[in-house]
Amino acid sequence: MRFKLDENMPAGAGDLVRAAGHEATTVHEEGLAGAADEIITNICKTEDMILLTLDLAFGSILSYPPSSHPGIVVIRVAQASAPKVKAVVSGLFSSTEIEQLRGAITIAEPGRVRFRR
Repeated sequence: MRFKLDENMPAGAGDLVRAAGHEATTVHEEGLAGAADEIITNICKTEDMILLTLDLAFGSILSYPPSSHPGIVVIRVAQASAPKVKAVVSGLFSSTEIEQLRGAITIAEPGRVRFRR
């Protein structure tokens, strides 16, 4: 599967996605840091990539209806430190059937994953 990591994801999170056997690029690598959310989601649609982000606004099913995009994964942690975020990303890829992320808004938290379809 293909993933794009938003600019708010910590360095090294892409390496965790790649280690799980998936393709991962970052907004920073593509020179898109600071781009509007709409631009990022449109690029994800065009490139058929699932977005990984800490931005809670992407969790809105009204703004981002499920099945209108390849998938959005919102990482939710109480304090967004790099180790905590990476732990949630690692847990997501080790405990979830990744195909479930397609066309859904997924909320990943420590010890819990929810899908909005």
